[in-house]
Amino acid sequence: MAPDHISILLDIKTEIGAINSRLDSGQQQRDRLEAGQIDIRERINVIHPVVAVVADLKPKVDEFDKFRLRVGAYVWLGGILVVGVVTFLWHSLSFFGAEIKARLFH
Repeated sequence: MAPDHISILLDIKTEIGAINSRLDSGQQQRDRLEAGQIDIRERINVIHPVVAVVADLKPKVDEFDKFRLRVGAYVWLGGILVVGVVTFLWHSLSFFGAEIKARLFH
């Protein structure tokens, strides 16, 4: 038995309804994606001033790092000098200790 025209039309109508629902679903997903992109753009616009401030601070931070390294080098050099002088005095006193005691406390 050949299908009648009404059932064919109903099948076509059902298929068209399914296609329309899939299109609506796609549109909803597209709307959500666009809303997400807008949200991301707004957040990036909020971050831009912070990035600009950090970029302005970069030379100051570099200058501070150079200063810190210079101070560290001075402290290291001063420590080496102090250790050298103290070591020299210690060995001088231990080597010439008897003569120095004799001259100071004769």
